Amino acid sequence: RRDELIGVLDIDTTWRMHAVSDGERRRVQLAMGLIRPWTVLLLDEITVDLDVLSRANFLGWLRAETETRVCTVVYATHILDNLAGWPTHLVHMHLGRVKEWDRAEKFLEGVDEKSGNSTLGQL
Repeated sequence: RRDELIGVLDIDTTWRMHAVSDGERRRVQLAMGLIRPWTVLLLDEITVDLDVLSRANFLGWLRAETETRVCTVVYATHILDNLAGWPTHLVHMHLGRVKEWDRAEKFLEGVDEKSGNSTLGQL
């Protein structure tokens, strides 16, 4: 599992934490926190320091984890890149109140697949 996370998050095992960027530090923190399997994982803005490619790889790994193991990810974020087709359910909140919630497919009904990510961003 450790080696899988190192590969997914593109971590160089020779990095020294005092000399890495915020994004590199975040990737190491993610790997350390996810080494042990979980049943329910709560993530709050966890990908904020990751670049687009690292975020996509990480979200892909999380999706694979939920599809191969009995586990749930609750992911709070305002960064909607690469989320179309990933969650099973969405909750749209504004100023601490739930504005709408449903299956993710419901949010994308009648929308051209090419614009899935930008549609999520229009909520």
